[in-house]
Amino acid sequence: MKCYASSLLVIAVMWIQVDAIFFSSLFPQRTRPGLCLNCQCGRSGARFKRLVGGTEVPNGFYPWLASVYVNNDTYSGALISNMHVITAASATRGVPLSDIKVGLGTGNRCTSPNSGLNTSVSAVTNAPGGEDLAVLTLSTRVNFNNRIRPVCLPPFANSAYQNQVASMVSWGLNSTNATDSPPCVPRQLLLPILPAQACYASYSGTPYTSSNANCVGVQGTPSVVCSSDAGGLVQYDNGNYYQLIGILPATNECDGSTDPAVYVRTAPLLPWLLTTTRDSCYCTAY
Repeated sequence: MKCYASSLLVIAVMWIQVDAIFFSSLFPQRTRPGLCLNCQCGRSGARFKRLVGGTEVPNGFYPWLASVYVNNDTYSGALISNMHVITAASATRGVPLSDIKVGLGTGNRCTSPNSGLNTSVSAVTNAPGGEDLAVLTLSTRVNFNNRIRPVCLPPFANSAYQNQVASMVSWGLNSTNATDSPPCVPRQLLLPILPAQACYASYSGTPYTSSNANCVGVQGTPSVVCSSDAGGLVQYDNGNYYQLIGILPATNECDGSTDPAVYVRTAPLLPWLLTTTRDSCYCTAY
């Protein structure tokens, strides 16, 4: 029975993104997320082809990018429903809920820090197995608009993106100096997704060991993803919409080594994600 329920949860992402009627009729109301009306996930505010040293992201380009404020530190996160943001578990682990805030819809934190939605968090749910990924439940239900809308999740639990190009986005530092202030605008970097075997073979030290982990980067070149990029988004653009394929953990170091950047994959965690966010609604991809 558990296996059957888990399979339904995995398929639910495809229902959410394709067919509202099928989704509603086949999945009991008490155990599934709902469908938000008149919204699409993963639709960028603009398109351009091109986070230490990354390209600055135009205002509103990724309307799902969240700022996660933990005491005096700032991390990144992704809005996936009208009530939930995904980030790195290491960012909030052991922190009281009163010390965690989330900002959405802010394109420039220096010139217009209060231009978007700022909300508190009512719950933090860490992923099973010690993965560096957590779901933040927002105290306020989000009303979507052109500046705030969710990203899509992968359609299947076994979705693989090896040899594709990932777009990594982060509010991380704009230099390798850990004492620098976070940048005013987010930055992005495009890097190839490595096959798992190449990922671990490229490591000089001990990698983030998990069956849910994978790597991005160019083998033999210095890493440009830092621990300050924790919670950063790893996305795949299929030409129509963006899928959130992973979250950057806090284990990446931009110390001059040639180790590729590791991310925690969201696809294998789909059953857990959908169960955890069942009190919310999702947008469709079409």
